[in-house]
Amino acid sequence: VKPLIWGSYARWLVESLYAAEILALSMAWRMPPAFYNKPRMESALEGLLLFGYVARAATVNCGVLALLGVFFRALTYLALIYTNRDRMGLRAPAH
Repeated sequence: VKPLIWGSYARWLVESLYAAEILALSMAWRMPPAFYNKPRMESALEGLLLFGYVARAATVNCGVLALLGVFFRALTYLALIYTNRDRMGLRAPAH
């Protein structure tokens, strides 16, 4: 399941947005999870730990998003060429 999640653009986008939001919060929200009565509800760092996010990885996340965009565009282009061969005047692939 992990390769499927790591190949999702949404995972990298959400990590970037969540980390940017945490960095904008005051230090009161960034205390260790054990400091809170309800860490999952009150601790922003608990979310980082729970989902395995990295707080200051915006550059890496944007790079991964760009690479995934290029990869999926290339994959879509190849699928388009393969499925529209008859419209381009090329011989259809043998089934």
